[in-house]
Amino acid sequence: MSDPMDSLTGLMAVVLSLSMPVVMLLILLKYRSRSEERRQALYLEAIRQGKSIDLVLHLGSQRLWATYRTGMVLAMLGLGLLAAGLVESDRDWMAAAFLPLCIGLGFLVSFRYQRRAERGSLRAGQDAGAGDA
Repeated sequence: MSDPMDSLTGLMAVVLSLSMPVVMLLILLKYRSRSEERRQALYLEAIRQGKSIDLVLHLGSQRLWATYRTGMVLAMLGLGLLAAGLVESDRDWMAAAFLPLCIGLGFLVSFRYQRRAERGSLRAGQDAGAGDA
């Protein structure tokens, strides 16, 4: 007869392993929320002091390049796993490669669209300023 603690241990292992992505997502959302609150407080303080808002554009640019860096790391991880799968002739490695590869490519596409939108908004602002002169 099996020990009830063995089945409980297996159940806990499954529950913990399946709940870990949810916990990580909650931590990430909390971190982003706090950093957004800090950034907004910084913007308000700069506005109150009458400072230039060039800092706002600089921080937005840093966030944009963080997206690019994340996309490149994940895409390269996917390519590395794909290469390992090809070398080892292991379909499991090649199948596992597509998840980080696709997520990384998604980050890179997002970076490209954000960058294009950022450039478009800057050009629109410059065009509006040129029309006033």
